[in-house]
Amino acid sequence: MKAQIRRYKVFNSDVAGSEAEVIKHGDLELNSNTYEVMVAGQKKSLTAKEFAILKLFLTHPIRVFTKSQIFESVWQEESMSDDNTVMVHINRLRGKIEKDPSNPVHIQTVWGFGYKLGEEC
Repeated sequence: MKAQIRRYKVFNSDVAGSEAEVIKHGDLELNSNTYEVMVAGQKKSLTAKEFAILKLFLTHPIRVFTKSQIFESVWQEESMSDDNTVMVHINRLRGKIEKDPSNPVHIQTVWGFGYKLGEEC
């Protein structure tokens, strides 16, 4: 049922003729209409979940998210306290958008709580 509602919303929205929704933060650029992500002018290929996680952070730039909040927002279902799923997706996303994934600047860890979008670089 959720999938049908989601498809209805996606395919019946007036995307044609509307301006592209582009969110910029530092050297990150996310286009919600074409599902393209640019980092420092280079196009990056992201999975649907990685794109949704990045969009979540970019649309709420000052908010800190717990792993459960990220899971519930992106997967659209209640978190069963399996933090590993979110951690794996964040790690893969960092590998694609960070210059140095072991020292991230775009998606930062807030120890003991969750993750947040880094300050514009």
